[in-house]
Amino acid sequence: MAAEVSIVVRAKNEARHLPALLDGIAAQTERGVEIVLVDSGSTDETVALARARGARIETIPSDEFTFGRSLNIGVRAASAPFVVVVSAHTRPVHERWLENLLKPLRERPEVAMVYGRQIGAEGSKFSENLDFDRFFGPDAREIDEHFFANNANSALRKELWGLHPFDEDLPGLEDIEWARWWRARGYSAGARMMCS
Repeated sequence: MAAEVSIVVRAKNEARHLPALLDGIAAQTERGVEIVLVDSGSTDETVALARARGARIETIPSDEFTFGRSLNIGVRAASAPFVVVVSAHTRPVHERWLENLLKPLRERPEVAMVYGRQIGAEGSKFSENLDFDRFFGPDAREIDEHFFANNANSALRKELWGLHPFDEDLPGLEDIEWARWWRARGYSAGARMMCS
């Protein structure tokens, strides 16, 4: 069965957190999911854990790592038309996360990219929790002049990525550059349009 969605996971030495993410993905209502793990030099059990759960493994040498380069490797390896990007230390908080994140892409062809909610973990600092609430609060919204996007929990159209991959030379903010590029061309991108 062909994958309907590919999940690209960026990781380095995330064996402690990866099982919770993989368990959360397995519990989703969404089926037809493939996982592509992009590893940037793990020395723990990260790769073995992902491989045992059926993930395709791609690698990038640590000294060549940028967020954009690692994502381009993962998205290139992805086989599905919709690509979800998550960090290995994240985890879904409910079984409809993936369904909700993909809904705007499926229903609105003008949507290039969305990002989902982030909630602090036990042990998160007070200031981090305030930032999570400010940028990733419970209310879905289209972006306005206060531009934002985040690839810790996002989804995009692979066909559009093929026309404009992530900028590999940026040390960060590759997500904002990508979304801004597509918004300048008439797409909705970078919106937190659905609670996930």
